[in-house]
Amino acid sequence: MSRIGRKPIEVPSGVTVTIAPGRVEVKGPLGTLSQVVPQRMKIEQEEGQVIVTRPTDRGDDRALHGLTRTLVANMVEGVEKAFPSSSRFRASATARRSRGKTSSSPSVSRTLS
Repeated sequence: MSRIGRKPIEVPSGVTVTIAPGRVEVKGPLGTLSQVVPQRMKIEQEEGQVIVTRPTDRGDDRALHGLTRTLVANMVEGVEKAFPSSSRFRASATARRSRGKTSSSPSVSRTLS
C-alpha cells in the first residue's frame, strides 16, 4: 500500500463527511467542499476516521490511492482551519499598482485595480 494512502484521516468534531460513489463532500465550520474522486477507490468512514483503500496494486491504482487520500485530507483541513492568505503577493501587487505597472504573469489578471 501507498504510505500516504494507508494513513487514516482523522475527522474532527464539527466536521461531517458524506461519501457517495465518485464524490466526497465535507462540511465544517468554515463551509462546504465537494470533490469528484475516482470511483475505483473505496472510501469508508468509521469511528471518526476516513479510510481510503485501492482495489488492486496496478500502477494507476497506486497513484490514485495516495492522491485521493490527500484530496480528502486537505478538504477536511480546509473546512476546519482557515488557510493563510499570501501577504507577500498582496504586498507585491500593491507595490506594482502604486507604480502603475501590471503583472506579466499569464495566470494573474493583467490589470490590477
